[in-house]
Amino acid sequence: MSIMDDDAIDYKNITREEIEQLTGLEREKAQMISGIHLSHKRTLKAVADSPKVEEYIAFFGHRPAIEAYKFLSEVEREKKAADALERGEPVISWRDRHKVKTGTLLDDLYQ
Repeated sequence: MSIMDDDAIDYKNITREEIEQLTGLEREKAQMISGIHLSHKRTLKAVADSPKVEEYIAFFGHRPAIEAYKFLSEVEREKKAADALERGEPVISWRDRHKVKTGTLLDDLYQ
């Protein structure tokens, strides 16, 4: 009997709670053999908006795209918002983000 067969016997009747206690490759093997797949839970932390971003939201009626919070610093978001307010035109990528499919999990937040 191979090592994989021995593992299959051990993991065939494993519970979700037991799998959660495993780590690394052992956890991966247990998930594959048992058919119980644990999903990764992701949470987004609320970010306080700076004064110019709040003014932007009030003026244009939409928030910056989620990617702006993820990839831009507060200073960079503040500058983009200030520039948009000065021009009187919204940031296109923020305004139209709900229409664009990027193929990432963030798309689901716009449905």
